[in-house]
Amino acid sequence: MTSHRIARRVACATAALLACLLSVHAAAAQSFVEFGGGWNYRQSAPANDSYSAALNGRLSAGGRVSDNLLLRFDLFDAQYDRNDRAVALPPCPVEGCSSPAVPRLTTSVAGLTVNGIAELDRRGIVYLIGGAGLDEAFGHGTTSFSETHLGVSFGAGVAVPIGNRLRAVLETQFHSMLGPTSGTPWFLPITIGVRY
Repeated sequence: MTSHRIARRVACATAALLACLLSVHAAAAQSFVEFGGGWNYRQSAPANDSYSAALNGRLSAGGRVSDNLLLRFDLFDAQYDRNDRAVALPPCPVEGCSSPAVPRLTTSVAGLTVNGIAELDRRGIVYLIGGAGLDEAFGHGTTSFSETHLGVSFGAGVAVPIGNRLRAVLETQFHSMLGPTSGTPWFLPITIGVRY
């Protein structure tokens, strides 16, 4: 990834987060911020390939809309290493030499999602989440690509109170990118974080 593309992603993410924070603060007195990270469920890859499990990160801002309904804006990034076995490897030149490494393609998905959170109990510990947004997929390695897709997501989580406003959060949310993609069509981040 070029430094120009990285700078553009950081600038867009920062502007989007500031806009989310300002709109949420103006719309609801009970606003919150949340951040977390974790790993992604390992999934099947295109024929002859395999994805390794990878890390994800998320930064969120939101607010309470009603007694048991929250609105949350997410900025997230998920990354996979893909072993591209479809690429022809050169034969071993001499007997007993080690085989060359399987080419790797690093695939990452970054996006902005708007979610509704429905709390299932009075204390807001167990919840369901669903949303939609824009996902940008990148690939680097034997082949490179950059694509933008609409995405939808749904999942569940728990937010356990550990302080006056502080909660420990464990969440899993299935993300699916709409339309064909050169990278992973779906991913399942499992995120551990804190909400304040």
